[in-house]
Amino acid sequence: GLDLASVGAGSGPGGRILSSDLDRAKAAGSDAVAAKPQAAGIKRTAMTKMRRAIGLNLQASKQTIPHFYIRRELDAGPMFAFYKARKPETGCTINDVIVLAVGRAMAEFAAVRSQVDDRDIVEFAHANIGIAVGVEDGLVVPVVKSVETMTLAQLSAEAKRVVENARNGKLENIGLGNFTIT
Repeated sequence: GLDLASVGAGSGPGGRILSSDLDRAKAAGSDAVAAKPQAAGIKRTAMTKMRRAIGLNLQASKQTIPHFYIRRELDAGPMFAFYKARKPETGCTINDVIVLAVGRAMAEFAAVRSQVDDRDIVEFAHANIGIAVGVEDGLVVPVVKSVETMTLAQLSAEAKRVVENARNGKLENIGLGNFTIT
């Protein structure tokens, strides 16, 4: 019957919550957080609304969306040559080239733009790619929608726009991504 977030650090080893802490929190009601002893060397700071939203979204993503990781070495010379040749005309970054390549690969392979929802596999029509952006309060992931339909110049302009907006506190298409690049 208690919200564990309201209990605070426990009195057990390393701040673990013990049953006696729960009893004390229940008896104290809303004063439970202030009355909790803090383990030595631990600083507790309330999260900002943005930080809490980021944490909840990342937790939900990790718990509900199958993750897979690929690690592979490759010769990036041809990609870098492509980038250098297109940069003067498009203003692209190397990240834009990677996002475009992933978007086109996602268009080709439906399983990569799919997720499991309870007993269903949900296939998305487009490659909506999140781009991780570091901000003062942590990390946000604005999404560029329908990447596979864009030219490199269009993607570069749109990616710059959503990243700049994210840095200024305006988050776009949050939760609509089906792939994230960090």
